[in-house]
Parts: sequence; C-alpha cells; structure tokens
Amino acid sequence: MATKKTVEKAAQAAVAEVKKAEAVVEEKKTEVKAEAKAEAEAAKKPAAKKAPAKKAAPAKKFEPKKTSVVFQADGKEFDCDEVVKNVMKACKGKTAKKLEIYVNANEGAAYYVLDGEGSAEYKVQL
Repeated sequence: MATKKTVEKAAQAAVAEVKKAEAVVEEKKTEVKAEAKAEAEAAKKPAAKKAPAKKAAPAKKFEPKKTSVVFQADGKEFDCDEVVKNVMKACKGKTAKKLEIYVNANEGAAYYVLDGEGSAEYKVQL
C-alpha cells in the first residue's frame, strides 16, 4: 500500500503538472490574442497601392502616304485612280449623288451609272 507521504508527493507532482499546463495554456492564449490584434490592425490599414500596370504600347496604325489599286486582265493594266479620274472628266456638267463605275477588262472600257441610271453614252475607253 502506498503511504501517505507517497500519495502527497504524487498529488503535489500532479498539481505541479496541472500548473505547468495552465501556464502553457495562458501563454498560448496571450499569443493568439496578440495575433488576432495584429490581424485586426492590419485589416484596418488600407492595402498598399500597387503601381499601375504598364500598358502595352499601342500597335502602330498602317497609314501609307499613297495607295493605288491596279487591275490586271488580258495582258492589260487598269489603274483605279486613272479610271476614276477619266470617268469624272466624262461626267463634267452632270449632277448626281451616287456614282458607280464598272470596268470591263475585255472591252478595255469603264461604264458608269449616275444615281442608278445608265446610258450607252456613259462609257469611257481605257
């Protein structure tokens, strides 16, 4: 049988262990409270502003100084600018809101229509 002194020593040891455990628990509580306080303060502070992202340089527009369109058919070449210029000369003195030009490469001629109306006279040799 255990003696009274042995039981007392065991009880004292158990109490000491409980006090150590309580101290550890209190220490952990303090750490958790400190962490919670730090997180709360961090949440109150505005987030650091990020530097704006650099925008990619816009692609340069393709803007040639002069363009030309040339049709080639049956061994002949027809420059669109020249065709338009010749038709405009032929239209002098006439009025219209809309001009349509049709190039017939086989005949080497351009036919034009003014406001939806054509005529046998509305022809320009190329």
